Amino acid sequence: VESDDYFCAPSAWGKETGIVGGIGNDLFAPDRTINREEMVTFLYRYAKYAKADTSASKALTGFTDGDQVTGFAQPAMKWAVASGIIGGSNGKINPKGTATRGEVAAVVTRYCKLRGK
Repeated sequence: VESDDYFCAPSAWGKETGIVGGIGNDLFAPDRTINREEMVTFLYRYAKYAKADTSASKALTGFTDGDQVTGFAQPAMKWAVASGIIGGSNGKINPKGTATRGEVAAVVTRYCKLRGK
């Protein structure tokens, strides 16, 4: 991330707060698409930062692809499913699928309603 990039300050804040961490090897990859498990993980980390209750957890065994959720995203996905922030479709949670703008909007709206906002 370059200092004159429009996303420099938000990216730095996200890293400082622990909400975002990049893709490894000190890389951020700002132009890479985000997948569903990454989206939920960012929201989960934000919820923790905001001191929201993140204790809800539900096993992902009800989804045929629940075992495909990466280790780092497990707590976030379990919280999001238990909280009703994210659901599946046709028995799948699709953790590696690209998050569409509509999905992001729905997830953020559900989170805000959960928080009473």
